[in-house]
Amino acid sequence: MATYLLTQLNEQGVLTLTLNRLDKLNAFNSAFYTELAEAFRQADHNPAVRVVILRGSESCFSAGNDMADFMNGMGFSKDQPLMQYMWALLHFSKPVIAAVAGPAIGIGTTMLMHCDLVYLADNAVLRLPFTDLAAVPEYAASLILPRLAGHQRAAELMLLADKFDAQTALEIGLANKVLPVDELFAMAEKSALKLAAKAPASLRNTKKLMKAELINQIEKVIDVELEYFSAALESEESKEAVNAFMQKRKPDFSRFS
Repeated sequence: MATYLLTQLNEQGVLTLTLNRLDKLNAFNSAFYTELAEAFRQADHNPAVRVVILRGSESCFSAGNDMADFMNGMGFSKDQPLMQYMWALLHFSKPVIAAVAGPAIGIGTTMLMHCDLVYLADNAVLRLPFTDLAAVPEYAASLILPRLAGHQRAAELMLLADKFDAQTALEIGLANKVLPVDELFAMAEKSALKLAAKAPASLRNTKKLMKAELINQIEKVIDVELEYFSAALESEESKEAVNAFMQKRKPDFSRFS
C-alpha cells in the first residue's frame, strides 16, 4: 500500500505531517484522506504530540482532489475517507500550523480555514475552483470565507474562481505571514516549538473556546454544502465540466439556465 504521508515527531512534541504524493501534485484520493484522518486521530490521543505542522514541499502543497478518484465515485457520506479527514481536522484539539508553498487548490485552500496558524511562501498560489467544476464550496468555506474577507471579496474568490496569491490571502485574513520559500518551514518550526513549550491544557482549552461559538454552525454548513455538492455531481452541468476537464478544454455552460 502506498504511503502518501510522511510523519516525524521530535522530542519537543512537534509532529510534522508532510504531504508526499508529489508525482500527482499531492492530489488527495481516498487512500490519502484515510492516512490523514488516521494521523490526526492518533495525534489527538497521543500525549507526546503537542503541536502539528501540516506541510507539502517547497514547490507544492496540494492540487486538491484527485480528479480520477473523484470521478470514480469518491464518497461524501460521513463514513467516507474525505469526510473522516474533514471531521478529524475540524475537531482536532491541539494547535495546527499549516506551511504552504506552491499550489493550494480546492480543499488545499479550504483546509487552511481550519488550521490555527497559516504561513504561506511567496510562491503560494491558492484557488477555489468550484464554479468552474459546476460544483459548490466545501468544508464550510461558504460560511468562513465571507466572515474573514467580507461578502464582496469572498464572492470574487469563490464565484470567479480565479487564482490568488499569498499576499491576497494575507490581506483577507486567511494567512498569518508571507515568507520567502526558503524561510517558510523554519518559521513554522519556530512557532511550533514556541507552542510546544506552553501549557498543553491551556492551549487546548483556548482553542476550544475560540471555536465554540461557530463549531455547530460549521458542522451544519458542511452537511448542507455536501447535499448541494452531491446534487451538483449528478447534474448536466457537472457532466459538461468533467468532459471538459478530460478533454482539456474550457467548459461550455452556455446552454444551461
